Amino acid sequence: MGFSIDFSTLSKRLSNMEKKASKKIIDKALEAGAEPLIDSLKKNINDLATDTGELRDSIAVTKKYGIGLERRFRVAPGTTKKEVHDRAYYTNYGTRHIAGRHWKQKSIDETRDEINKRIKDVVDEEIF
Repeated sequence: MGFSIDFSTLSKRLSNMEKKASKKIIDKALEAGAEPLIDSLKKNINDLATDTGELRDSIAVTKKYGIGLERRFRVAPGTTKKEVHDRAYYTNYGTRHIAGRHWKQKSIDETRDEINKRIKDVVDEEIF
């Protein structure tokens, strides 16, 4: 579940920059790409599970990890409550009795082009 972006031309430019500066640019690009995904996730989960709104309100970038062009981010419920994480899992994948709604993949598919565009715009603005 996800997608990949070819950063080969970006890699050449970033190799000439300081590591600290390149990390800032990559993080800024990832944050710009995360915004439409988070908005879409919140919209799609709001259509499915609106009892408390706790799941919808907790969706955020929870972790950034990796080095260089392998840097990634995780979008998930930003809470420590197990019930919220369970609700996210079961509404997405389902149970023996309830069919999964696959709202995470739906959000990725809906926003794939917008994410790529925003990442490209940030990279163009910062480097080129």
